Amino acid sequence: MIAYSGPPINRVVLSGGDQFAIAQIRLQEALQATNRTIIMFGLLLTILTVPPLLL
Repeated sequence: MIAYSGPPINRVVLSGGDQFAIAQIRLQEALQATNRTIIMFGLLLTILTVPPLLL
């Protein structure tokens, strides 16, 4: 597996077998779920931190 850091890729050309493509799709779904969790945690932290500072 190769790590990629940079702008999102909007085009993919497959030259391998079907199993490789399925693995890539599953990895993307897992990353999206992780990002969603991080965003929700950040929102919760903001909601719990900001109101006491306004009082």
